[in-house]
Amino acid sequence: MNEWLSVSELAEFLNVTRHAVQKSIQRGKYKTAIKTEGNGVGQGGLIWKIHILDPAISKRVKFLYYQHRIELIEKQKGELVDREIGLYNQMLSDFYGSYN
Repeated sequence: MNEWLSVSELAEFLNVTRHAVQKSIQRGKYKTAIKTEGNGVGQGGLIWKIHILDPAISKRVKFLYYQHRIELIEKQKGELVDREIGLYNQMLSDFYGSYN
């Protein structure tokens, strides 16, 4: 599981602007903030990431983050089950269609 938040993701969970999060990073608020390669624009492809367990991230934001992750997993699980059912039905159709 990716437990690193982009500036945009953290800003969304905090309900603040990206600029506000970037300023907080510059001031040293987030101890786990790292610059890493990504699909960022204008900084040579480098983007800031902040770990969800950073001490400056509130319990509320952590709760929202994990709630969001659970929803994504449930959605992916449902899509996988739907896909598997579709493949199974196709297999049955192919088998019985060729059997007759």
